[in-house]
Amino acid sequence: MANEKAPGVVSYGIDDKSSRRPTPVPELLPDSLPLIYTLAQKGDRTPRYVAGAAMHNVYGSRTWDADSKYFTHQTAMAKIHAGNSGIMVQRLVPPNAKSSMVRLSLLVAPCRLPVWKRAANGSYLQTGGGVNVQLVQDTDDLGDPAFVNGYRTAIIVGSADYPIGTQSFGEAAPLLRAGYGATLNTANEAFGIYHDENDMEVVADGMLYPIMDALVLGEGEAGNDLGIRLRSTMTRDREKVDFALVEQLRSMLYRTSIVTRTASGIAIRNIQTVTGADFLDLGFSDDLAHPTNRQPLHLENRLFEDWDLNQPGYVPEPGPFESIHVYQESINELLERLTQGEEIDGVEISGEGAFDTKAAAYGRDADFGFSDIKNAALFNFLLNSDYNSVPYFAVDVSKSASFGGVAPSKDLIIYAKGGDDGLPVKPNGQPDRLATLLLLDQMVKDELEAFGDRQYARVLDMARYPIRAFWDSGFSLDTKKMALRILSKRPDMYVILATQSIADWVGANTDPTNFVMRPANTDDEDRAIALELSNAAFLYPESEVFGTQVCRAMVLGHAGQLLSEYPRPLVPLTFDFAAKVSNFMGASKWRDQFAFDLEGRKEVTLLQRINNTWKTPAGYDQSWENNLVYVVFGDRRNLFYPQFQTVYRDDTSVLNDAFVMMACCSLQWLHFQVWRELTPTGSMSDATLIETSDRKLAEKVKDRFNGRFVIEPETTITPADEQNGRSWHASYKLYANASRDRVYSSVATYRMSDLQA
Repeated sequence: MANEKAPGVVSYGIDDKSSRRPTPVPELLPDSLPLIYTLAQKGDRTPRYVAGAAMHNVYGSRTWDADSKYFTHQTAMAKIHAGNSGIMVQRLVPPNAKSSMVRLSLLVAPCRLPVWKRAANGSYLQTGGGVNVQLVQDTDDLGDPAFVNGYRTAIIVGSADYPIGTQSFGEAAPLLRAGYGATLNTANEAFGIYHDENDMEVVADGMLYPIMDALVLGEGEAGNDLGIRLRSTMTRDREKVDFALVEQLRSMLYRTSIVTRTASGIAIRNIQTVTGADFLDLGFSDDLAHPTNRQPLHLENRLFEDWDLNQPGYVPEPGPFESIHVYQESINELLERLTQGEEIDGVEISGEGAFDTKAAAYGRDADFGFSDIKNAALFNFLLNSDYNSVPYFAVDVSKSASFGGVAPSKDLIIYAKGGDDGLPVKPNGQPDRLATLLLLDQMVKDELEAFGDRQYARVLDMARYPIRAFWDSGFSLDTKKMALRILSKRPDMYVILATQSIADWVGANTDPTNFVMRPANTDDEDRAIALELSNAAFLYPESEVFGTQVCRAMVLGHAGQLLSEYPRPLVPLTFDFAAKVSNFMGASKWRDQFAFDLEGRKEVTLLQRINNTWKTPAGYDQSWENNLVYVVFGDRRNLFYPQFQTVYRDDTSVLNDAFVMMACCSLQWLHFQVWRELTPTGSMSDATLIETSDRKLAEKVKDRFNGRFVIEPETTITPADEQNGRSWHASYKLYANASRDRVYSSVATYRMSDLQA
């Protein structure tokens, strides 16, 4: 500060000593979080964590209905997990699927229009009633019918009138439609014919002006039921926009909503913003913003962000639309023509501004007349009247519907078009379910093959996608094997495979007719497939540093009818196991009361009529050697799991136990969490780093695994860490009981006298 010398008070301002470091609030995610690949009614391709109502909001309610065309065995698996916890869903989009899009355009052509007589409030005078009502035409000084060269317009919805190359989102440009004025409607009226100075007819060219594109989020037919409502309110309406603000901004504001309709089109409802509002008052004018708080009021800058739920504490839900584009230059050009008029080959075409003086008698304020180009955005091109309810003099949109457009309406709804699910259908138009299963299988295989590579690398982000497992719900054998690639990409994930396939190849996979529905496996098939999957898993060792073989995979045999869906489909035993795992591990901490190795919780509960429930002693031994998880009868009616083994070859190791394996995956993720909290460590000495790391690692596992393990953290600085000055080593030591599953029983006989002795 300067050297103050004169007497007075020198203020240093306020020193805030009340501030505290923020305490991060962790997101409580299920420790069993599965990655589900599924077809869906709507939604984008981004993997999303959803739970409860968000499943329906994000992906559509029909996605989860067993009778819908989107429903597959993977959808059924998703519902099993979702019954107990949130799930991570990645929507798969068929190659032929298309997104829906709203396109709003205005077709404009010069036209000779009648001049109608008006009542005291500016409305047209009419004679007759009902279907015979007619407007009363004005006359000129000679008593002849009065006309004016003005403009006829039509409100065009959709992109079909544009060339192929300009039908995509944001690609449109004003399109000249030469000679379109000669087009006749059913009443034999021409769209745009005006008169020259010799009173001769001139066929006008039409110009199609794009106004707005709005792209629905994700592909699919469901997008065709989404619309944008542009409600034009009037100064005389009871419910209306703030017209003082309209005049201050010199721009129309439309009461704007996003709506959805039922498949029948009978019911329409507003989709509320995340704050519960039914509408926003928005406009098309350049750089439109509220003059006081600078809140954006332009459709392109505001329309969709209010529908995106992305607030802390809530499961993120994207809004129904992905993007919006307003063709501002096109709008400005059409508004200039409609308000200022033009001269074509010496012929004057009047804009609405030429009639400001006449309209003043009906309430049009001279300060907001259309003759001033600054007021052009006050012109409502969606109606046949200005915001004082006075019909226009030089512009007529009333016949829009008869020329291929939509009828003007104070409550105009423009629906999206062009959405397609891209799912296979039979010649009779019904869904082809087997072809859909083939499509799903191939798309999942492709996703798994590219898992973590290039554009698929996002799934390697443990923070954004804290997924814990991939569950095989009945994929083909080739896709099952491909799922094992996950083990080499994510150290915190495991793979649960099934021997049973819902459909699979029975010949060359180059011929789609070789992809067929599969019956329940025989016992020999279960063992053979288990061995093949186990051998495939051995190609992905757990640690090359420590020489540890693969352990983060399980193979379950058996198949049965799923009781939670109707009709009850044949599914693998993985469905029942998924219910047990998600119930026990479907929160941030394992829930002891749902541990599925306890008496009363080991029984199969979700499947009936299970196959291969008995084996020979040699069959059981071979099944165990092939790393197959199987069930046996515990009494006359109930099947139970005698053991939950992984594919780890050493069955004396605790890594052969599913609980230990799953806990190790969680610990890998917890290491990432602690690293995130500690890095960079420049504020800490090595001793402080070791102490802080050990403390945080210990806090992460406290009460997490229902007390079944002893877990000790160990943080060290190795000589190599000392040398590079950047790294440190942290590990968890997990102590687990060996899971005993074999009892050697015997009965010894004695004489009663031996007891007495």
